Amino acid sequence: MTHGSGDARPGAEDGCQGAGSAETLQLQLFAVDLSDPPEDGGQPAEDPKMRFESELRRLANRLKIEALAALPGETRWVAVRRIDQLVATHTEAAVRVLRLAARLPWNRSAVGRFDVDDARRILDEEHVGGEALKEELVGLAELIDFAASRGASLRPPALLLAGPPGVGKTTVAQAFAAALGRPLAKVKLAGSSAIDLGGSSEQYSDSSPGLIIRALDSLGVNDPVLLLDEIDKLATSTRNGRAEDVLLGLLDGADEGLFNAFLGLPFDLSGCVFLATANDTTRVSAPLLDRMRTIFVPAYSSEELLAIGHQRLLPRLCQELALDEHQLLIEDDALAMLIASMTTPGGVRPLEAALRMLLPAAMRRFDDGEDIVVIDAALVRRVLGTRSDGPTLRRIGGYL
Repeated sequence: MTHGSGDARPGAEDGCQGAGSAETLQLQLFAVDLSDPPEDGGQPAEDPKMRFESELRRLANRLKIEALAALPGETRWVAVRRIDQLVATHTEAAVRVLRLAARLPWNRSAVGRFDVDDARRILDEEHVGGEALKEELVGLAELIDFAASRGASLRPPALLLAGPPGVGKTTVAQAFAAALGRPLAKVKLAGSSAIDLGGSSEQYSDSSPGLIIRALDSLGVNDPVLLLDEIDKLATSTRNGRAEDVLLGLLDGADEGLFNAFLGLPFDLSGCVFLATANDTTRVSAPLLDRMRTIFVPAYSSEELLAIGHQRLLPRLCQELALDEHQLLIEDDALAMLIASMTTPGGVRPLEAALRMLLPAAMRRFDDGEDIVVIDAALVRRVLGTRSDGPTLRRIGGYL
């Protein structure tokens, strides 16, 4: 099935995809950058004041066309008043706001093609194990696609992917977005405040639109998958506002959209799909947990880590070293030794860190003239050390 009301943004100054043909032509004319010479070889207006005012009007007209089509009811007239207010200020800060607002994807959605068999294939290729988890994600993707293809108002539940570090939470989210046929933006929440997320007024010298609006601007569509990464590590200080309050508004999905302090306007996020990650759900507040559906991403088994080591980590290292995949191998017992010795069990990152520690010794063998190097248990013991109670590796990079 295919859904979406238009193509993803081809450029920051493209016209609105959702307006009628006359309005679209008008909008494209408005979108001409007045700082560049016209195509006929003439020169732009020389009076800086006239050029400044002309750009203000151009941006305001463009934004009114897009925002009025996207915002509901009374919110439209609030937006018109805000736009007129910005134009009346005649400031560089107002131009910054209008430039960003005019290129946001108010009416542009992704053109995603969803197929349930493709979704299962993508998840299987990108994530080892977790079959129950993958089936649940496929079911959710089917529901989202069904609603989107019919223009339904159903808002999918926000998902919280919970589990220890290195078990593939981000990989699962990326595979889910690919299976759904939508772009993904990773919004890093660690240490974030309300201002970091929701922006700050243009009246401040260090004003910013915030992480959410920046993500939408970078993707150019209004219905991406937004990955709220490390939701358990929000800033605890309230000096710049509580990030949790912004997230609650985000996940509640108010009909008038999420208000952005930098724009001074709401933006409709009802088309977005929200995923979040957390290592420790006990550090996530009860109100946030109530608004998300928690899915635990299980740690990898030893057998799954063996497969990941052979099929993904070693090939990745070979690519980084400009080697053919058959030139650098590792014996099962050597890889099993690394896995059994990890103090953070079930994670990919500590296993990759251990393998990277072995690379200098392996590269010396290539320097000695060997065409194929096989990492064996003896090399692991020699490089990473042992203890008297068995082949337990010393701590490496904070993981082992």
